[in-house]
Amino acid sequence: MFSIDQAGYLRIFDGTVDIGAYELQDIDTTNEIQLPICGLSCTPHSSLPLIEPEPVSKADSLLSLEVEGVEVRLTNDYATLILENDDVNPLTIAQAQALMKNIEQQTGVRPAVLYFTFVPGSSTPATPPHLYESPATLTHENALERVFPIGLTPFSEPRRTAKPARASLPVPFNQAQLTQVQELGINNDKGDDQLQLILVTPEDYPIVRHPLGITRSQVAQQVQAFRTGLNSVVGDLYLPASQQLYDWLIRPLQDELQALEIEHLSIVADEGLRSLPMAALHDGEGFLVEDYSMGLIPSLSLIDWRYQPLHNATILAMGASEFAEQPPLPAVPIELNLITENPNQKYLNADFTYGNLRSQANQRQFQILHLATHARFRKGAPDAAYIQLWGEDDLQLKGLREFNLYRDPALELLVLSACDTAVGDATAELGFAGAALQAGVKSVLASLWQVSDLGTLALMNSFYTELADPDVTIKAEALRQAQLRLLNREISVQQGYLGEVALPSDLADYSNTDLSHPYYWSAFTLVGSPW
Repeated sequence: MFSIDQAGYLRIFDGTVDIGAYELQDIDTTNEIQLPICGLSCTPHSSLPLIEPEPVSKADSLLSLEVEGVEVRLTNDYATLILENDDVNPLTIAQAQALMKNIEQQTGVRPAVLYFTFVPGSSTPATPPHLYESPATLTHENALERVFPIGLTPFSEPRRTAKPARASLPVPFNQAQLTQVQELGINNDKGDDQLQLILVTPEDYPIVRHPLGITRSQVAQQVQAFRTGLNSVVGDLYLPASQQLYDWLIRPLQDELQALEIEHLSIVADEGLRSLPMAALHDGEGFLVEDYSMGLIPSLSLIDWRYQPLHNATILAMGASEFAEQPPLPAVPIELNLITENPNQKYLNADFTYGNLRSQANQRQFQILHLATHARFRKGAPDAAYIQLWGEDDLQLKGLREFNLYRDPALELLVLSACDTAVGDATAELGFAGAALQAGVKSVLASLWQVSDLGTLALMNSFYTELADPDVTIKAEALRQAQLRLLNREISVQQGYLGEVALPSDLADYSNTDLSHPYYWSAFTLVGSPW
């Protein structure tokens, strides 16, 4: 038999499977429990549709134990952080696969869930490293072998391009580098933990890979180098770290993703990887966003799996362009005008007040709430985080719950068109996006760093254009298409115009700005349900 400890790591124990405080003498090969599909967005006692998972084989059950252990750990971590309680029932792999099949049938988009996690270094197996079999060739007889964490030989094939060489492995940390890692929320005691990749698709066995010897500290250092390079805006200083991270995080599963025709990646990331702009990872020939739509989810069990098309969605657009103590945002009035033509669904400057926001939230005649303003998230002080409203008004991080956005039907999408709203620190790693999930919002579009006013205007205009297209069936694909429009220079600033939109004088000076650099388009990430 096999067992997992309470941290979610697989182990062998004398004849039993030990999960928590009780033992199972055998694996139940069927699953008759129906599951709610609304994650954090459920209204208590609400009537929700249920999905019946298909029975699974004993081999599949054994194989899924390690993966389910990771899901339990991350769900419990987030439930404590976001919900401030642990009263959440994690999904099994069979249940998650049933939900993914349901989403694929409704949207026509084939999804997969990709876990980026770390396991203690002592858990790394001593057996000779090798590659797992592909799902197409894996049999029940050899499936049990895959339950154990097996190492993966480092990739050594030559680069497919003459672009900058692959970044070398990090050297030992100096004090400055250690400080950078700590700022990413990495506990130095966990620095030797080993990288683990898990791929869950609508069918087939989960695939577990361990790129041999890659530690949490090494990954964190490359994430920091990647983000520093992106924020330089000039040239391709980000590229070596971007390619190295692709080699560690995506390339070990690249063949399976292609063979299974995956179109969307929902990413469950461990500490230190939640601030990674996945769209800008580079394989030597192109960016990851050119192949997949993506979204960040806290765990499989904490998202809303209900699907609602949004091409005719009603939008409440609110924002401010003028501030007493902060820089102006001259693009905001244009942004709001482009988002909605309905004057009753638009609140700018003096109308952007807490009272108006509360009143509109109570009426709930909108499916999307768009907030364009400044925001601040202070590291180590999540209770002091806020979104700036008009004048001295502000919306504190912890105050989102008061708007009852979880009330059925839950708010489909909250767009935070503001500075670094997607991430916080180790005490609240998902920043405002995490607070919005806590408030019951299904999905949040937020930024990973302090964004350009001009770049935000370009991306937001494209995002809503794509969202209104009936052929674009999920939010994550609308974001991907908007990012591609900037990357491919389909939108540019020429002679005071952004495409056909005349810019105010404050922005007209940025003539001939090249918005194809990933600094402009990879900052925004979708958190929560990507559907």
